Amino acid sequence: MSVRPLAVIALLASLALPATVTAQASAPLASATTRDSAQTAMPVLQSPQELEEKKLLERVMQDMQRSGPSALRRHVPALQAAFDRMPADYTIVAHIGDAIVVRSADLKVFLPLQLALLATDEGRKASGIHAIENTYGMVAQILAFEAVERQDYPAAIAYADRLLAIQPNHPQVQAERIVAYTKMGQCETGLKLAAEALASEDLVLAMNRDLFLRRQGYCQIELGRFDDAKASYEAALELNPDDQLSRSQLTYIAQQTANR
Repeated sequence: MSVRPLAVIALLASLALPATVTAQASAPLASATTRDSAQTAMPVLQSPQELEEKKLLERVMQDMQRSGPSALRRHVPALQAAFDRMPADYTIVAHIGDAIVVRSADLKVFLPLQLALLATDEGRKASGIHAIENTYGMVAQILAFEAVERQDYPAAIAYADRLLAIQPNHPQVQAERIVAYTKMGQCETGLKLAAEALASEDLVLAMNRDLFLRRQGYCQIELGRFDDAKASYEAALELNPDDQLSRSQLTYIAQQTANR
């Protein structure tokens, strides 16, 4: 069963910034200071080059919202060039000056990481803990998604592997890699990757368990393991009752197994 139309919606949602936050380097999405913020100058959290990449992402997303996934193709060369400029130390949690940044616009990821960091000496000594967009992670995610749309699964895996070498806990890129392996017929590999993500103790991955349960269910459907897939999607719904993709897949499973 093709689930890509809903996957397009999920991609847009995962990349979009909330309307109430700003994307300026001088105004991070959220922050926690360990000293008086009024007396601490805000550090520059993103380079001028990264701010330019963010403008590219805005154009890409606007095009995709207007014209659908096919609009991504014309942006691929610019996205590839941006990806080539990704710094080698572009981790999800990083130090910039005496501040700590968490490269995630998703507050369900940032807030637990913030609390975990504040429980450490390192976090308490930092001038602030700031959430900023994961710009190059978004670039890799779009490139991998677009390659899957073109059925160039090896390219999608290559984009994902390159990003994951620096950010091994990027959930959406991990998930897109699972889709690529599954669509190229390596369902057992996809299932193994989903299981590894679900078993991980990494906090970023743990906050995205519903995503990996959906990917696990997708692999299980492709393998004809409908009962296992049903359990995976039901578990995803327990974590995220608004998950329309899981509801759609459960309907599909019910149709496929109605006459067993």
